[in-house]
Amino acid sequence: LAKDLGLPLLNPYLDEGADFSHGVNFAVAGATALDAAALARRGVAVPHTNSSLGVQLQRFKDFMSANTRSPQEIHEKLAHSLVMVGEIGGNDYNYAFSANKPAAGGARNIYNLGRMATGVAEAMGLVPDVVRSVTSAARELLDMGATRVVIPGNFPLGCVPSYMAAVNETEPAAYDANGCLAALNLFAQMHNVLLQQGIRELRRSYTSATISYADYFYAYVR
Repeated sequence: LAKDLGLPLLNPYLDEGADFSHGVNFAVAGATALDAAALARRGVAVPHTNSSLGVQLQRFKDFMSANTRSPQEIHEKLAHSLVMVGEIGGNDYNYAFSANKPAAGGARNIYNLGRMATGVAEAMGLVPDVVRSVTSAARELLDMGATRVVIPGNFPLGCVPSYMAAVNETEPAAYDANGCLAALNLFAQMHNVLLQQGIRELRRSYTSATISYADYFYAYVR
């Protein structure tokens, strides 16, 4: 995206001594929208990082405070910035799906239709909280002075090669018109519909800001 806009790539926040004059990247590979404790209460383990969206948002606040003289200066800087919130939330669901893999020596495939349906049903319970975490983070950024915010939706999870290879399902009914796993794509769309509803609520609250939804789902499948 940066290259297409003719902008320099953003250096990661934890890269000490990096040039942040054009902006900062607070993303962490494997990060979740919900923190590890909240996911653990639902039986979902986070194997890769505890740098959830809340941690990233706090690092953003710390960075802004350390590089400005006042909240007013933060407000002014953000008023002339572009802030992207995500794409995040996909890993919350990935870890929830992983928790529903059968033990070694079980079914023929890592997943089967029944197992996948169970994983999707359980992950559905995460969606409202995941979306709320994303929109709440955006709300905090808007309160700090952001005027241009982009919030991406989820990818079509059913088209992700690792899932398709893991399922290795031979039943045609498991796939949609694009040849992707229908249940996982419907799940991703449910997340996106709820996220867009949250974005509409933000727009009503922050009428002077531009809050855009980045449709990663259809950008991918089309």
